[in-house]
Amino acid sequence: MNFMNLPRSFNMNEKNAIRETATGLTNCRALFCSACSGSGKATLTVSLVIMILVAASIAFQGCQVDNVNPLDLTIGSVLGSIRGVTHDLTGAPVGGVLVQTGGRVVTSLSDGSFLAASLEPGKYILEGVLAPVGGTMEVMVYPGQETFANLTMKSGGITGTVTSSVSGRPLAGARVRLSNGHEMATGADGRFVFAVVTGTPPVNYTVQVTMEGYQSVTVGGISATSGASAPLVAMTPR
Repeated sequence: MNFMNLPRSFNMNEKNAIRETATGLTNCRALFCSACSGSGKATLTVSLVIMILVAASIAFQGCQVDNVNPLDLTIGSVLGSIRGVTHDLTGAPVGGVLVQTGGRVVTSLSDGSFLAASLEPGKYILEGVLAPVGGTMEVMVYPGQETFANLTMKSGGITGTVTSSVSGRPLAGARVRLSNGHEMATGADGRFVFAVVTGTPPVNYTVQVTMEGYQSVTVGGISATSGASAPLVAMTPR
């Protein structure tokens, strides 16, 4: 077959790939026929291995023709995600909940649904807050899989936002540490979310915020049962 007579819609690289594919298939058939002509099991085994290698080479060439890097196809399968629903003790969905996990914050929709995507595999702590209530649970994320989580709002919650005292803009990457030992970094919107255990009498918490290039800030007297989130934490550059 004259591969140069292929339609003009094929460029030279595509024509070469088609020619090499056809040649590879022809060689595979010849090897298989030779192996079956009585050369023995050893020859058959070697021939089959060669056929597999040739087929893999052809598949790789096909990906190159389409300008697709086969390695890119595996990236999505490495990461996982968490899809879930936030609800109250009666099972009714609760929307508008700030759900924090893996250093990022998403907001549940009116039906309580939320999605935290592109997460590295591992163990995560989900913390959801719609002050003054909150909920927390442990979730495992697996490569290429979506984990479902029912997050019950049955405890207290504290939320807040870290901003610059100069520009008023939210600060991402600030380390926020709660007096109970919980710690997280603010997201792109400067928010932080903590689900905490409430008590009687109400427990007051302290939030300490640190960030390179800024003076640390401490805010105390925050009650998870008061319905009030932590005030805006304004950080002053050094």
